[in-house]
Amino acid sequence: MGTLPLDLDDLLAVAAATEGGADPGTRVGHVHLNVADLERSRRFYCDLLGFDVMLRYGPSALFISVGGYHHHLGFNTWEGEGALQPPARSTGLVSYVLWVPPEGFDSLVDRLKEAGAPFSTVDIGRFASSPADPRRQGTSAGNGGPGARAGDPMVDAGARGVELTDPDGIGVVLAVPA
Repeated sequence: MGTLPLDLDDLLAVAAATEGGADPGTRVGHVHLNVADLERSRRFYCDLLGFDVMLRYGPSALFISVGGYHHHLGFNTWEGEGALQPPARSTGLVSYVLWVPPEGFDSLVDRLKEAGAPFSTVDIGRFASSPADPRRQGTSAGNGGPGARAGDPMVDAGARGVELTDPDGIGVVLAVPA
C-alpha cells in the first residue's frame, strides 16, 4: 500500500466540472477517519463489527477491511491522540453506510446484541428519504442510507439495517439489501 501524492490540479478540475454535488449513484470505495484512539477504534470495528487489520502504519494509523481487500476503512491520530470530537453542527462526517452481505447480517446483529452495543433498527428507505439530522443530505458511502435517493434499487428493494455510533461519535449504518 503506497502513499502517493494527490493530484490537486486534477481534483480541482473534476470539482469545477461537477454541478450540484456528487451524482446520486456515487459510491465511496473506502473512508479515512481521524480518531482519538486507534486501539479503541480497532476494538469497535474489528472485534465488534468483524473487520480485519490489514496494516498498521506506525503508532498513528490503522487500515482495516473485510475479504482481504487492502482497506475499506483507514484510521489515524494525526490530529493528536485523544483529540476531541468536533462541536455539534460543525462541518464533518455525520454518518456513513456499510453494506453487509445478506448472509452475514443476522450474525452481525446477534454479535451486537451479545456485546450489549446500543443500536437501533433502521428502515433504509425511510431513513434515506427523511433523515433525522439535516446534515445527512447528499450521497453516502455505500449504496443507500443517508442521502440515498428514491429510485436507488437498494433503497426501493426494501433494504434494512441498524444504526450505531462509533467511539468517535460518527454514525455507522450497517445495511443489507432485501
